[in-house]
Amino acid sequence: MQAAEHAAVLDQRGVSAPGTVVGVEHHLMDNGPNGGYTKWTVVTVAFSDARGTRVRATQEGSESTQVGDRFQIVYDPAGPGNVRWSTSTNVAAEDWFWTAFYLGGSVLCAAIALWKVVRRRRATRALASP
Repeated sequence: MQAAEHAAVLDQRGVSAPGTVVGVEHHLMDNGPNGGYTKWTVVTVAFSDARGTRVRATQEGSESTQVGDRFQIVYDPAGPGNVRWSTSTNVAAEDWFWTAFYLGGSVLCAAIALWKVVRRRRATRALASP
C-alpha cells in the first residue's frame, strides 16, 4: 500500500488513541564528497488498540521528542501498524526558540556589518573632503 492509500484509509476509518513515546533515535549521515550531513530522528510510539493489544509504531519525528512524551495518534483498526501522528503535536517550544534565536542573531550580525561599512565610508569621505 502506498503512502497516499495509507492516509486515505486513516481518513476513512482511523481511530484516535493516546500514544506514548517509547524510543527516540537520532541519526546523522555524512553526505560524503558533497559535504555536510543529513540529520533525522526516528520516534517509536506505543499505544493500545481497541482490543487492548499493545502496538508499536515508528516514523520520523521531531528532534526534541523525548521518551515519555504523550500525544494523540490515529491508527487503522484493521491494521494497527498503519499509524499517523502529527509531528507538530510533539515539536517542543525550544525548537522554535532556537530557530528564532539563530535567525535573530544572523540579522543582528548583518546589521552590525552594514553599520560598520557605512561608518567606514563616512569616515573615509570626511578625511578626503577639504
